[in-house]
Amino acid sequence: MITALQAEQFKSWTDTSRIRMAPITGLFGTNSAGKTSILQLLLLLKQTVESADRQRVLHTGDERTYTDLVTFFDMIHAHQIPNTLTISIAWKLAKEFQILDPIDEKRLLFSIPELYFLTAIKGTDEGISVERFEYAFQTSS
Repeated sequence: MITALQAEQFKSWTDTSRIRMAPITGLFGTNSAGKTSILQLLLLLKQTVESADRQRVLHTGDERTYTDLVTFFDMIHAHQIPNTLTISIAWKLAKEFQILDPIDEKRLLFSIPELYFLTAIKGTDEGISVERFEYAFQTSS
C-alpha cells in the first residue's frame, strides 16, 4: 500500500510536499488546484512500471494506457525545459521482508516493512534522462 507521495515540477505543482496516503485517501480542493494531477502521477508510475520497454524512462501514455500525458514537455511544470521532475513514493510491503543471519539462519538480523523510491528525471531539448534513481528502506528491528 502506498503510504506517501511527493512530486516536484509536475504539471501545476512546483512541489506537492509530502502527501500522506491511507487505504482510503480523499483529495479535496478548488477547481484547477491539481487534484487530477496527483491521480495522473500515480497512473504515470503504474503504466511506466507495466511497460515492456525497459529503455523507456517514463511511459507518458498512448491510446491504450490509463492516462496520456503526451510528452515530458507537456507534464513538466510551466513547460520549462530544461527542468527536472522529481518523484518520491513510499509503500508498505504486504509482508515484511526479513533478512536472516547467513551464519545462523534462525537469527533475524532485521525486517523491512516499508520501501522508498526516489527518481529525478531531467528534460532538455535533446531528450530526457535519469539523474537520480534510488531505493531505500526503513528497518523495524
